[in-house]
Amino acid sequence: MTLLEVLLAVAVFGIAGTALVGALNQLAEAVLDGRQIRQMELTVESLIDEYSKVPQLQQVEQDIKAGTDGISYHVSVQPVRDIRNQENRELQGLFRIKVRGQWKSTGDPLTVDAEVLRYAGSLLPVQ
Repeated sequence: MTLLEVLLAVAVFGIAGTALVGALNQLAEAVLDGRQIRQMELTVESLIDEYSKVPQLQQVEQDIKAGTDGISYHVSVQPVRDIRNQENRELQGLFRIKVRGQWKSTGDPLTVDAEVLRYAGSLLPVQ
């Protein structure tokens, strides 16, 4: 085996090792991004639950600033107008609760949205 063959073999192993390290790095980033997305989904669900279970719904617009995880949230509770049932009667007392989570990662910002309709009197005590 000549010196040239040894140098060529070391170069091939070096290139293969660099490619392997790059692939592992991309895999680790994808796992971390997936974990962050799932955390954002869980928090959006939690905020929907929190705001939909308030006994007296009111119109709300609230921004929740980003913490150490870099995710910010916007919560909107708005009355729904002009919604009708099958008998064409206007339904009153409905609120639309929307939550948007936004994560500014290394690339484009990622957003997760969720919304729900809730009747304002559904959690009031029965008299």
